[in-house]
Amino acid sequence: MSTSIFLRSLKACPECDSLAVFCCSSLDAVSKYSVLCHDCGFEGEEARSTQAAIDLWNHPKAHTPIKRYKDY
Repeated sequence: MSTSIFLRSLKACPECDSLAVFCCSSLDAVSKYSVLCHDCGFEGEEARSTQAAIDLWNHPKAHTPIKRYKDY
């Protein structure tokens, strides 16, 4: 019997371009996972699984620009 382990590569940190990034979990009653940069401390969005946290890190949601008062 064999066990399959799927490896997902993490992209470099969007803030400092470091490759020293890793997936970590919270110690709460309900575990939450996120990707963290070891060099600058930048943290990705929280998710309910490591797979989802890695996907959010590698493909972040597009942020909508903030409308300024003069834009109205």
